[in-house]
Amino acid sequence: MNLGAKWTCNVKGSWVDAFNETLTEDLVCADLCTGATESINAISPKGVDSSHCVLSALQKTCAISACRQGYSQSGSAAGSVVCDDTGPILKLNYVPADVNPFTCTLQDICSSAADKDLPDNFPESVIVDVTNCGFTDAASAASCDIGHFSCDEGSALQGKASLTCLAALDRSSCRILARPNVSRSHALPCPPSPTANGRRP
Repeated sequence: MNLGAKWTCNVKGSWVDAFNETLTEDLVCADLCTGATESINAISPKGVDSSHCVLSALQKTCAISACRQGYSQSGSAAGSVVCDDTGPILKLNYVPADVNPFTCTLQDICSSAADKDLPDNFPESVIVDVTNCGFTDAASAASCDIGHFSCDEGSALQGKASLTCLAALDRSSCRILARPNVSRSHALPCPPSPTANGRRP
């Protein structure tokens, strides 16, 4: 039914017509392009800023024309992310401009730090948004302290911890160091919360 030009699946999972009127309450659908939004970074060129893109059955294309912080831009013509849900398999593609497409080149290594740069043994119960730490090459030890941490449900935030960015010698990448070593149980900022009887789950 995705092939029907007069039928559109809205974000609530209902089929609507060209006037945005629900066609039937009993017939539900899935807006596949909405679910594809979280995969935009995976198919986009490194360094492009796609944070503004929200795809849906009604908005299947998103123009991208800027680089993320820490990247320099060359070229000026915008590229586009396109969600194609007309076939049996959903397709998500990045389409560069035909003439003078813009590209992004990494300049400030630490400003590009992301969750993927956390230590491999970083506890899953500890949540931290590295991109909001404000790392730069000039401020690799920005104030990414315990205030930037949160915990999964069932754990309580406590203690002290901070993150520091370390750029590779060849300046091709960076990695995040945790202080103290949060992989050690005694330094874990998100230990399980005690239950009512004083035992830990």
